[in-house]
Amino acid sequence: MRSVKEIQADLGKAFSACRGFVALQEKQPDKAAEHQAALDKAYAEFSALKVEEQQAQAHEKMLADLKAESDRQSKPVNEITTLGETAAVDPRVKQLHRAAFADYIRSYKGSRRERAFYQKNAELMSLEQHMLIGTINDQGGFLVPDDFQNQVIMASPGFAVMRGAGVTVITTSSDRVKIPVLRPRSSPYPHMYTSGFVGSWKPAGTDGGSAAAPTVQNQPRFGQEEIPVADWRPDSIELERNLLEDSAVNVEDILARLIGQTKGLDEDYEFINGTGVGRPEGLMTAGVSTVASGSGSTVTYGGLVNLFMGLPAQYRQTAKWLLNSATFGKIIQLETTAGYLIFPPNALPGTMFGKPVLFSEFMPDIAASAKPIAFGDFSNYYVVDKGDLRITRLEERFAPNLGIMAHARVGGQLTLLDAFRFQVISA
Repeated sequence: MRSVKEIQADLGKAFSACRGFVALQEKQPDKAAEHQAALDKAYAEFSALKVEEQQAQAHEKMLADLKAESDRQSKPVNEITTLGETAAVDPRVKQLHRAAFADYIRSYKGSRRERAFYQKNAELMSLEQHMLIGTINDQGGFLVPDDFQNQVIMASPGFAVMRGAGVTVITTSSDRVKIPVLRPRSSPYPHMYTSGFVGSWKPAGTDGGSAAAPTVQNQPRFGQEEIPVADWRPDSIELERNLLEDSAVNVEDILARLIGQTKGLDEDYEFINGTGVGRPEGLMTAGVSTVASGSGSTVTYGGLVNLFMGLPAQYRQTAKWLLNSATFGKIIQLETTAGYLIFPPNALPGTMFGKPVLFSEFMPDIAASAKPIAFGDFSNYYVVDKGDLRITRLEERFAPNLGIMAHARVGGQLTLLDAFRFQVISA
């Protein structure tokens, strides 16, 4: 395959040829047909070169990606540059270590050696700002520099899925949001029509000449959905100021990330399980209709089919599943009466019945009367944000230490119950 550079050189020539034939058409209108034929041929060549260029670029990108992955695979995982023995050390540090140690072991309280020791210790502190210093006391001990890494080991956070599931997010400057709604039809075909407004059919001419008043109805009926905004305010974090000044890692940056992660997970829990009292209303408590699993202790294939088909078709088109990992594990272990897996794991790339599967460990496990599986259109769950996440430094409240306080205002509510169904573990 030719290189992209070679193809682009030919592309430039082909483009110039096309422009030349266009110019000839304007200068020699009597030969327009002849020049048009030449232009068509030149343009066809130009188009073919464009396709070849795209293929060559894709090929080169593939080779670059493969090389990058090969380089990544050949490197150690989580490679760390140490600050220990093999690191470059200021030569003055070794000299000061020896001299300070000599002063320390020969000193006594109030002596010249003691003063010299503390002076050299101060110089070492300026050279080793981020090293851990061993305790100095009357029983001995001296400068014991540990190999301190400028990174923090912490567990990976769980996944917050609701905001990424396609929920509707709106912002407000008020403490509550009111959204007009159209009340649905109760019968017949309650899940088909948008409202209770009904029509009727009559033979042609039956209304002609009639003096009777036309039939009236009290539909459509409008209502209003109100979503209150609640406060997310975790306890303040108190930090020793020296920790911020002397730490080898950016403690404030770590705290900001932890606060953001915690807020996301706290939100997710409430969007799923919240009571709606002083906090968002969750899917679990919104009053969504349920579909029995077909067993009082576990999930069944028939129950999953009933759940899938129990959601009205108009919401099923963009619906997603929501469940925890343990529940999904039970689903992919379902077998036929002959002992064959109904859902071979390799045939389930994050989908079930062709719909995406979202995992949240905040969903309940399979148990009698539990509702471990949700299926629905997440765009009908509304999240209301009032302002951004705010992180405040409390300088005086915790003096001489420093306080960090986080605050956000968020609301959440399912606005259309018919857009969701829950699987309940029940016979």
